Amino acid sequence: MASTLTAMISKVDLANDDTDGSNSRIEVILPEAGNYGVVVSSFAGGETGEYRLNIAETTDPSGGASSEVATGSLRLGDLVDGDQVAENHGFQDSFFFTGNNGETIVIDLTANGFDTVLALQTPSGEIFENDDYQGSTDQSQLQLTLQESGRYGILVSSYSSGETGDYQLAVHPADAVSSAPATFAFGSQVYGIFAGIADYPGTANDLDLTEQDAIRARDALIADAGMNADNAYTLLNNDATGDNFCAALTSINADIGADDTLVIFYSGHGDRVPRAAGPDSSDPDGLDETIELYDGPMLDDELAALLGNSNAGTILLVMDSCFSGGFSKDIISQPGRMGLFSSEEDVTSQVAFKFQAGGYLSVFFDEAIREGYADRDENGEVTAIELSQYLHGRYRADVKSLGTTSYVRTSGPQSAYQHLVVDRGGVGPYSVLFDRN
Repeated sequence: MASTLTAMISKVDLANDDTDGSNSRIEVILPEAGNYGVVVSSFAGGETGEYRLNIAETTDPSGGASSEVATGSLRLGDLVDGDQVAENHGFQDSFFFTGNNGETIVIDLTANGFDTVLALQTPSGEIFENDDYQGSTDQSQLQLTLQESGRYGILVSSYSSGETGDYQLAVHPADAVSSAPATFAFGSQVYGIFAGIADYPGTANDLDLTEQDAIRARDALIADAGMNADNAYTLLNNDATGDNFCAALTSINADIGADDTLVIFYSGHGDRVPRAAGPDSSDPDGLDETIELYDGPMLDDELAALLGNSNAGTILLVMDSCFSGGFSKDIISQPGRMGLFSSEEDVTSQVAFKFQAGGYLSVFFDEAIREGYADRDENGEVTAIELSQYLHGRYRADVKSLGTTSYVRTSGPQSAYQHLVVDRGGVGPYSVLFDRN
């Protein structure tokens, strides 16, 4: 016997006939507190039989009820096996926010690894939906003026069943992008230190092509991010010493101002060493991460202290080295700082032989800036979220070895699967990092 389930939600009746061929199921975000009626019936007249009715609160990926997202905020999530199931049998997460009549909002969904579908349910039960925003399969967006006050539901799902992956959900007023303060102001400058080491002392620790990574990143910023060549300090191989790094930073600090951006790029060896003072709140594992300069290591704590003297309004740290994600905890906690790291703090990074480069992050950062691929809306500006999203997508698509589910396997005593780490810290998602004009 096929069942039919009808729920009377506010001003709208929702109904479902067959969810899996015979059973019926309705999942809905309730717009308001109150009494709701549920009607159970058969599809055909005269049918009889036993049934079971279950009414339960569904959960989000973290195990709680559908969670609230505040207007003006950014939420990170992922679709995983075991999430709610949408009508098309794809996995689904749900959120809600409180909106006011006459308010114009933008809901923006971007994803890694799945074709996005975004839906909005109004307090009265009306559904608005967007699949591909401007033809992009990994972005969905809704912009509308709210016609009533109350609780609005947001449904994040995939176009096809079984798809999983990370996503970013932003809810903000329609004028937030244009009115938000940009980190790149008229007349601002980009400064950079570009360190790359392939030829270490001796021969046992030499790398392939990592010095070219520094040149690649530098030239991309000069060509398409407005950086003056005189503002670029390039430290290759035996020039990439601790003293030369400090001297370059001191020279930059003499000129850089609050409207300017400082880029620190490094490609070479990284390591992990025990902390002299043992574990603390920022390093509970009791380990410091390092970049291995030509004449010795520089600890994450040491780099944090050096950058503490900078007058730059924005600092972007781009590190293509083993264990580089550990620098995030010590450096990106300050306002105006953002980090891009080639691997997590306990994972090694692989050489990008397929691109004839030292590391994957170097190649993708170059593409994002020089080719303008990160400038998603083609307005001549690269925002923090545009750069993040492009790099996430490129890692997911290319840093793989077998088929579509296996990431590049790194080698060494801490071998693991390599992932990109992005930490926007105190840099807003819509802040402009680079002006391509």
